[in-house]
Amino acid sequence: STLSQSLQSTFCGSCYRAIVTAGVASGEGSAERSAILNVLGGYPATLSYTWSAAIPVTSSLVFGAMDGRKQETVRDVVNWFRSQRGVDLMDNKVHFFDDRDGNISPFAGTGFNAKQVSCASRDNIIGLCGATPDEVVAVTGVHPCT
Repeated sequence: STLSQSLQSTFCGSCYRAIVTAGVASGEGSAERSAILNVLGGYPATLSYTWSAAIPVTSSLVFGAMDGRKQETVRDVVNWFRSQRGVDLMDNKVHFFDDRDGNISPFAGTGFNAKQVSCASRDNIIGLCGATPDEVVAVTGVHPCT
């Protein structure tokens, strides 16, 4: 996606980053997992080299998170950053982006920010072409596609 080529140019460029995916990202040791870690900024941005299942979270790189319950996994990632890396992230500074409509509204009331991306190209409930850099903005609250 265009976002993967320019993540550093968004407000996220100066943030710690994580991934919470429902998929397996092609599995252990895969080229896809290496590429994702690289796009996220490697160890300096994620403080992780290894991937973690959603239960229990042992990394900022999480696979197998349940759609509709990713807010719980994001909470676990925030707790992991705090307990395992000494990084105290304030809830209102945590931003979650997802292309699936059912993963955004459950963030209401969590204190986290969530924004749906890939809004211009949709196939029913999922985005087709990935997020664009102009969708990755530091808005507060919970924002599905309109």
